[in-house]
Amino acid sequence: MPYEDDIYFNDDKYSEFDKDKWSDLIRKLNKTDRDILYLVCVQGMDYKEIADSFGISYAAAKQRYWTAKNNLKRIILKEGMLDE
Repeated sequence: MPYEDDIYFNDDKYSEFDKDKWSDLIRKLNKTDRDILYLVCVQGMDYKEIADSFGISYAAAKQRYWTAKNNLKRIILKEGMLDE
């Protein structure tokens, strides 16, 4: 179930990114960020499921997801792939 604030492919500025480009960008994240993005974006887990699997609170799960997607956005901007 997608979240309103996601960095999903629904934004036109990300539509030019192919699977290989996404993979390269995601590999640059730390393991926790990669795991969180995988669980949400690929497995479709919600914040409660993330919290349960990591043994953290709901708020912490939401924060970790927000941090992971923002770290990914920083990498995208640093690589010069998008304008802010």
